[in-house]
Amino acid sequence: MTGRRKGGPLGEMISPRPPRGIFGRGDFLSNIKKSLNYAFLIVGGAGGGFATLPPVDEPAWRRLAVLNVLPATDSFGYIMTASISATLAGQAPGLWPSAPGRTVCGLRFASVDGAAAGAESGDGAESGDGAESGERLLHQPVLLAEAMEYLAVRGGGVYLDGTLGEGGHTLRVLELSGPDGVALGIDRDPRSLAVARRRLEGYGGRAITVHGNYSDMADIAAAHGVAGVAGILLDLGFSSRQIQGGGYGISFQADEPLDMRYDTGGPSAADLVNGVDERELANLIYEFGEERRSRAIARAIVSGRPVATTGQLAGIVARAVGGPRRGRHPATRTFQALRIAVNEELHHLSKGLRAVPGLLAPGGRCVVISYHSLEDRIVKEWAEVQSAQCVCPPGLPVCVCEHQPTLRPVRRRVVRPAAAEVAANPRSRSARLRVVERI
Repeated sequence: MTGRRKGGPLGEMISPRPPRGIFGRGDFLSNIKKSLNYAFLIVGGAGGGFATLPPVDEPAWRRLAVLNVLPATDSFGYIMTASISATLAGQAPGLWPSAPGRTVCGLRFASVDGAAAGAESGDGAESGDGAESGERLLHQPVLLAEAMEYLAVRGGGVYLDGTLGEGGHTLRVLELSGPDGVALGIDRDPRSLAVARRRLEGYGGRAITVHGNYSDMADIAAAHGVAGVAGILLDLGFSSRQIQGGGYGISFQADEPLDMRYDTGGPSAADLVNGVDERELANLIYEFGEERRSRAIARAIVSGRPVATTGQLAGIVARAVGGPRRGRHPATRTFQALRIAVNEELHHLSKGLRAVPGLLAPGGRCVVISYHSLEDRIVKEWAEVQSAQCVCPPGLPVCVCEHQPTLRPVRRRVVRPAAAEVAANPRSRSARLRVVERI
């Protein structure tokens, strides 16, 4: 095996330790009640001011099925530094009386029928439910305001979202690029795509949604007559629904068939862990998971075959390496490695990035949001090569490559989520945004 690669902690999976909320640790219901009673909205624009939420009585507020406190930018461009989203099992006095089924300041409220009893924020683009059970949770795109700022979205522009997910970023692009801007959204997960299509259907022909892989976005764009785009967005995370909704076999939070595929093509994670030899499995876990105990884990997996479920795999890894490390489940890195391998994520990322310069119009921008060091390293090195004047090997006395830069960095340093976003959406903590512009 090669030497250990550099890279920080990954943070893709959910810590079993409850996150610290805005009001600190403590009773969950008490903290929510504090959020309801004391949260305020700061509304930007002319005539902006403060508005406090009225107190909510105990019996009514206990009937809340889902509640999130999150920063958001509403549909009209107002900035809300603290906003309340709730799915109500009835009407809480003074709290938006007709909230079920209604959108208030860009926040979607729904009937409690079938709603989950709680929600966690998503690492990756969004948090939401599956197409099968309806859109029960408010979607939470990561670094939404920052992505829009660096994409420099303008009216009439053509934009490409290579990782459409459930449509959170694309929805905002369509709002900002109106009345005639166009967005092409691509996603390989048909279940997420179904949610996005319902969410964007009000934009008609301005929203083009395609089932496919962003690594093929050049061909997809050509097939739909899209060229010279003003901006490309790649959000490499995954949604809470893919972890919590079931059916993906991607998380150790629930014991279900081991799968991990975003779509149904190709071998599953179960095929992988039961089909490769111990050495190959150890190398895979080491390279894609940056897991130092990869040999011990691979040996334990081979000894425990056949491995059929996520719970079985998580238990095998935990017994092989011990308890939680830095508050994270010991199987976090192993699950990450298998997910990357099954979906060929790094291969598709490299291929997709190569298509970016040919798709962008001069002055067009590409924003990439990554969530672990392997992804970010690929994006960083790609941006450096594309913006370099020379790519000759070090030591040559003169340049012989004749390389011409195609991109320039808009910002050298990565953009990270603000503390408020991390507090509201703990899985956003590992997000890193990079942005380049076509020369």
